[in-house]
Amino acid sequence: MKPGMLARRCSRSRGHEAEEIEREVGPLPFAEKQGDVVLATRGIEEYAEANEVDRKRHAVGETHDNKETTDMQLRLMRERILEAPLAKALPEGLRQRFAMILLWVSESKDVSRRDKLFVQGDSDAGTGCVILEGMVQVRTEDDPDAVKHIEAPDVLGEVQLFTPQGQRTATVEVVVGGTILTFEWKDLGAAARQFFSEEEMATLKRMIAKSAWRREENLFDKTMSR
Repeated sequence: MKPGMLARRCSRSRGHEAEEIEREVGPLPFAEKQGDVVLATRGIEEYAEANEVDRKRHAVGETHDNKETTDMQLRLMRERILEAPLAKALPEGLRQRFAMILLWVSESKDVSRRDKLFVQGDSDAGTGCVILEGMVQVRTEDDPDAVKHIEAPDVLGEVQLFTPQGQRTATVEVVVGGTILTFEWKDLGAAARQFFSEEEMATLKRMIAKSAWRREENLFDKTMSR
């Protein structure tokens, strides 16, 4: 029975009604005498008000704790992005904004061993990902035994942007589970244009192209060395 309902019933009488309530819910709390319904009613109302205050205080505390946890997670993600080779290649001011924008347009996802992030030959809308935790292996159909391992943090998926058919040039598979961020390159570009000058956009595009070229070159060298 809710406290408010019990209080209203207590106010109707001081005798038989109080005894009936006590039989239902036990001895009335806060009353100096079990028959003192007035004190019981006042106590129940105060008790209900105190519970409501405690509930709201608890809710505010939980919200505050959740916000602190979320803020801390975002800070850790941002720090990991800043450590990625692509971000490190950018000028400092541009680097900081790049990390913020990447967080803005991406979604976090937990991945496990054997999950495939990209499959060679597939075409998609231009998805990229940031490996925040874990490790992946990159291999091609031309030489599946020539495997390159990439540890977090790193930004992947840029090579597809420079292929004529927009296809994946290699298969990327998780070997050590962790957390990634997924995003669309077009969303990243659209957001960057709002905060970057034309010169900064040219710098970002140049660094992305260099990253794609180095990745393909490293994979090619790995294949040729076998």
